[in-house]
Amino acid sequence: MNRADIKRVFLRGVFTGAGQNGLIPEITVGAVMTPHPFTVAADCTAQQLVQFFHEKQFRHFLVTDSGRLAGVISDRDVIPFFGNSSQEPGELQRVTAADLMSTDLITVEPATPLAEAIERMVNVGINSLPVVDGTEVVGILTSTDVFLSLEQLLLSAVPLQEAVG
Repeated sequence: MNRADIKRVFLRGVFTGAGQNGLIPEITVGAVMTPHPFTVAADCTAQQLVQFFHEKQFRHFLVTDSGRLAGVISDRDVIPFFGNSSQEPGELQRVTAADLMSTDLITVEPATPLAEAIERMVNVGINSLPVVDGTEVVGILTSTDVFLSLEQLLLSAVPLQEAVG
């Protein structure tokens, strides 16, 4: 089972239980986020980032510096290094996550209502939100998490046998 299928099974349980109890509007970020996200250090090179993006098949990484959230970096932050003939040889080894990351961070807590987090993502035009508990990074909410949640919410309204058949 791939990562999305595992998440689907988990989210189906979240939405089925919430729907049966009339709690869909009360679903929180903590219920659907990706917990324990993969993080990179601020001194991680662009070359290492490219390798991690391929290996992990994620589009966003949280960047930490001395254990604290320092920024967010997406695969799109690294794309400008490819196809640009003006790049100096070895530049991918000299440029770091700290040079490329976004530092104007918007974060949410696990208890934040999912609808509120989605509204922030849409209004600001971002595809991921770091989830923090105090100063500790506990998860990440990505557009993929939101899409899978919507998928499972819609499917939870249909009996499982009909959805599969």
